[in-house]
Amino acid sequence: MKTYKTKYLTFTGFIKYARIFHEYYDDNLDFHAKTEGQFNCNFYFSSDEDVETFLDSGVGPASMGYNRIKEDGEFGCGKFIKLHRPFRHPKVAKFGGAPYVVDHTNGESNKIWDYEADGALGHGTEVRVKISVWGEGSTAVIRLEKVAVINLVEYLPEDGGEF
Repeated sequence: MKTYKTKYLTFTGFIKYARIFHEYYDDNLDFHAKTEGQFNCNFYFSSDEDVETFLDSGVGPASMGYNRIKEDGEFGCGKFIKLHRPFRHPKVAKFGGAPYVVDHTNGESNKIWDYEADGALGHGTEVRVKISVWGEGSTAVIRLEKVAVINLVEYLPEDGGEF
């Protein structure tokens, strides 16, 4: 049996549909019953070079018959991936829960982003994400670990953030 070592990657880009807080996450149990919900977002790469770095990490360009990299031209280089993390991991507790979100709007810090005080993240908010990659190819597991908010775009409900 082949064993894998977890790889950690960090990218700067833009976020859309940022459901990454305990106060605001994807609680649609029709899709996420096993994990009691999911923290997720669309992460837009800043450059095509970052897309290549992501693919060079060993992840396959597709998973379960769907392209991992989607393209709509909206932010950054126009290419994005859906990043997620289970609300509750069914086997390993530390793999679940909200990602660690910090405030880097005034430079690097360890200040936790406070959803109630600092607000939700609007479409196009510039962020730095840390992801973990375990495995390779189409079965690689990608998990959102941390998010640093660099340049906040105000969340506006009419921008499609609610489902």
